[in-house]
Amino acid sequence: MRWKGDFMKIAVLDDESIYIEKISTLIHEYFPYDSIDTYTSAADLIHRGNAYDLLVLDIEMPETDGITFAKNYAPLFNSILFVTSFDRYVFDSFLPNVKGFVVKDQINERLIPEIQKIKSERENSILFNTEVGVVTVPCSYIQYFYTEDTFVYLVTLTKKYSLTVKSLKRLPINYNDYFFVSRSHLIKITNVLNLLKHTGSVEMKNRDIIKVSRRNWKGLIDAFMKEVW
Repeated sequence: MRWKGDFMKIAVLDDESIYIEKISTLIHEYFPYDSIDTYTSAADLIHRGNAYDLLVLDIEMPETDGITFAKNYAPLFNSILFVTSFDRYVFDSFLPNVKGFVVKDQINERLIPEIQKIKSERENSILFNTEVGVVTVPCSYIQYFYTEDTFVYLVTLTKKYSLTVKSLKRLPINYNDYFFVSRSHLIKITNVLNLLKHTGSVEMKNRDIIKVSRRNWKGLIDAFMKEVW
């Protein structure tokens, strides 16, 4: 059986060869065109300096545990999937690229579905260059962009990122899905929750309230109604 999804370059980091072989074999069976590199040492992975779409990362390793490694190097990978012998770990919410975890005694059942979820998310996501590295953001999570003090920021449902791009007009997005409510704010139309006419503002799904310039108000209503209907 071959699962759907774009092709990825994958790294597997685990100090136990038996799990490296098991994980690699499963990925090759279901995603035969994905590229897989394996490592038993975190230092070797960093020394090679290769870029990967996905890192399958063991948590319990002698030289450095996986959570510490992810805290230090998460921006180097588009996605990270933890594998662990225990299910008691709670991962730090500020690690934007960590997509979840698979308990090792459930690898046969859970590894491939988790990777498929990552592939599906990639197909409906955008890669942004941020000050902490490349971040993959699902399109549905994007609320708005804004500029402040020559910086451009991306606001999602749960996070805010400082982007390396310096203009709202140079973003890697489909601008047909967005609307400039002012010179400094570009919103995602489908994530508008309410039009607040009495204050000349818009409420986004993450509950942020954004002021709309008077000259852009009618255009916003037209764009919003087009999406609604």
